[in-house]
Amino acid sequence: MTQPDRRHLRRARLALAVVVAAALAAWLWFPGGRTFLQQSLTALASLDPQQVRGFIAAWGPQAALVSFALMILQAIVAPLPAFLITLANAALFGAFWGGALSWFSAMVGAGLCFCIARALGREVVEKLTGRAVLRSADGYFTRFGPQTILVCRLLPFVPFDPVSYAAGLTSLRFWPFMLATGVGQLTPAGFCPPDPSSAGVAAPPALRPGAEPHSLVGSDPVAVLPGFAVRGLY
Repeated sequence: MTQPDRRHLRRARLALAVVVAAALAAWLWFPGGRTFLQQSLTALASLDPQQVRGFIAAWGPQAALVSFALMILQAIVAPLPAFLITLANAALFGAFWGGALSWFSAMVGAGLCFCIARALGREVVEKLTGRAVLRSADGYFTRFGPQTILVCRLLPFVPFDPVSYAAGLTSLRFWPFMLATGVGQLTPAGFCPPDPSSAGVAAPPALRPGAEPHSLVGSDPVAVLPGFAVRGLY
């Protein structure tokens, strides 16, 4: 797919500037922002559903806002696991409201990833996702073109945040991207189980423990991206 034009770049940069300004305002308004960020990263990095649920529940009436913030955080820092938040939302808020919260916050996260990529370019995205992961996401766009967003949502265990970043580096427009993302979020793949063995999915050799990082380069994207999800990098 071709690169985004200048008009779309200006819009993306404006949107990103608004988000950054809002985040800075929230940081200044909320004095414990740094502590909250550290605790959030610790909870997500634990890969423990009980710890993530406990962290969210501890905020009481503000639990939904904390869950929303966690989903945005994991979207930007692509290797962090999203399914932990989805499971916690279902347990804390019920299947319907928890699912609605997960869907909405994931949509905002995907849109933010798209705008970051479009505004700041490939070099920044590679630092956020890793070069090998981004190349794998690029492979989907080479193979499926504009249908990539729906295709990736229909494939279980495909980490979607790198795909959102990669979409921002193409000529795909924002609202069609969001529409496809929203529809794809409602598919069964959007609520796939976190245990890959329950779906009969195994990590490819390049993604098994002990594999060399350079072995990912040039791998088939259909094999590489699900493997990252299997290893808890979604």
